[in-house]
Amino acid sequence: MEIKDFSYYFDLSKFEHKKIFADCEYIFDFLKHLEGYIKVNLNSAVLGKVSSGAMVEDNVYIGRNSVVQPGAWVRGPSIIGDNCEIRHGAYVGANTLTGNGVIIGHASEVSNAVFLDNARAPHFAFVGHSILGNRVNLGAGTKLSNLKITAKEI
Repeated sequence: MEIKDFSYYFDLSKFEHKKIFADCEYIFDFLKHLEGYIKVNLNSAVLGKVSSGAMVEDNVYIGRNSVVQPGAWVRGPSIIGDNCEIRHGAYVGANTLTGNGVIIGHASEVSNAVFLDNARAPHFAFVGHSILGNRVNLGAGTKLSNLKITAKEI
């Protein structure tokens, strides 16, 4: 299993799930592997705190010291790392994989996405079929997606 050097784009040296990039020719090839990677590596458990009024479905891993605030909804299959915050009103869709220290904030929606360590989509963001790098902080209302406006393949 070869992990190509994507250091031009991201520092994966400390990312717990760097194997998702194994056998990827291009950086966005991780999308082809995301669902299968989560399925193989998911050990459903809630090691953090799920607040009253939050919804966490089956097939979800919530890491140590992570918090899911009231009104948030986390769908499976998903893996949420340690020390993460899923804030009020956030929607975490299927096939979401996060590193540690991630914030998915108020009224943000994510799915089919990878958040590297300490990435933040703190409020009113959409991250779909995308990757957010280490320590990236999205501004309010930012939308990330791989849907080309012409509806043709990218």
